[in-house]
Amino acid sequence: MNNYGIEYAHIYTDQSFSNEQVKGINELKNLERRLQKRGFSTSRLVLVDDHSPTISFDRFNFNSFLRHLKTSNALPDVVVMESEIAKYCESTLNLINDNRLKWQLERYIESRKKIPCSLFIAAWYLLRLGAFGQENVNVVYGNSEKIFSSKIITILPDSFQTPESNASEIINATKFKSLNNRIERIFFYYIRPKYSSWDEFDPYEYVERNYGKNVLTEDKKIIELVIRKLKELKIAKQSFQVVADVGAGPNLYPSMLICPFVKDGGIIELLDISKPNLKYLNNIMNNSEEKDNWIKFETFLRNKGGSMYQDILDRVIKLARVRKQNIDNLPKDKYDAVMCFFATEGIYFERQKFANAIRTLISSVKKGGLLITAHMIGSKGYYAGERTNFPSVNLTVSDLETKFAGLEELTVNLVSHDDQKPVRLGYHGMALVIGKKS
Repeated sequence: MNNYGIEYAHIYTDQSFSNEQVKGINELKNLERRLQKRGFSTSRLVLVDDHSPTISFDRFNFNSFLRHLKTSNALPDVVVMESEIAKYCESTLNLINDNRLKWQLERYIESRKKIPCSLFIAAWYLLRLGAFGQENVNVVYGNSEKIFSSKIITILPDSFQTPESNASEIINATKFKSLNNRIERIFFYYIRPKYSSWDEFDPYEYVERNYGKNVLTEDKKIIELVIRKLKELKIAKQSFQVVADVGAGPNLYPSMLICPFVKDGGIIELLDISKPNLKYLNNIMNNSEEKDNWIKFETFLRNKGGSMYQDILDRVIKLARVRKQNIDNLPKDKYDAVMCFFATEGIYFERQKFANAIRTLISSVKKGGLLITAHMIGSKGYYAGERTNFPSVNLTVSDLETKFAGLEELTVNLVSHDDQKPVRLGYHGMALVIGKKS
């Protein structure tokens, strides 16, 4: 058994060899040199995903893929198809001793009719580390014995961080949790050349990545700033009839923030264009379990804003109306207040379209109405699913001060990330804009 089994050049059957694999190969060679200098033996593994794509392995140009690897001096010792790992997923599921986690995974499989990526990863790692014994595994290339090693290192694009983290959680919920100490991951930034469609947006992965574990420091600061500013502006509770969260996505906390200021008979419009996002929001409105992710935000809001945020999530659900609406054609002078968090810069990559969106956003607010927006500063793009790529306008605080200059009582606050891991490539903070339409 080799000291380290190194996985690299991950590819899907509907994908061709590209710079994504080249980056992984470069990381592989640097890693091998370091390990071999220390006297460690290594093996090379490639996993081809024939589970997620609709294109079967029969239509995947495997020989071309191997030629590219050979040309790059990166031939693997073994290549395995992901479908071969499926039989170990059930075994891994049965090992989980956390009932809630097990239920979540079972519910995912039942509702989506497919195995989640995190469960595949966990099963694959447990297999490689000998948790299921060193039985013979069908391979499409190389020596199946090379699958097994004392330790694992996986080289992947940064977009895989969420499923990899969830896989660790799964392993940690089994009797083999100590094996997590023998797994290392190397992530590299890779921006796919083609932007994804909005119907490829994965709200579940996005929520998991940005809001799933804890309330981020930046979001805490934004919440505190909004609550403080609303007090300074003397915005009365239940004073708004109709408000909107524009480009709401799967993010509920902006609506939770503004909700105490909406009348009992009022409306909170949750506006988006992505079918998966609209479905996610409607699921929450129908009291699905998806709302569990937002309980921690309700707790934080109640701690910072007092009793007006008591049971605020249920009140949002009561007042909300989910609607498909493009930011480019919002109705004029309709809303008492508008929230727009991370949407204007996260829909386009052209600065002019971003500027137009800001003007449309402002025009949708009634005279004297309130506008609250939040923006990623320095972002060069983002993921919502491991195979996606969504655009972003690279903003500065000065850009926002200029675009919102016509608002009364305007404040623009930069919220830093306190040296935590940046949430996006290029990111160096969030900016909160609050003002009234003159």
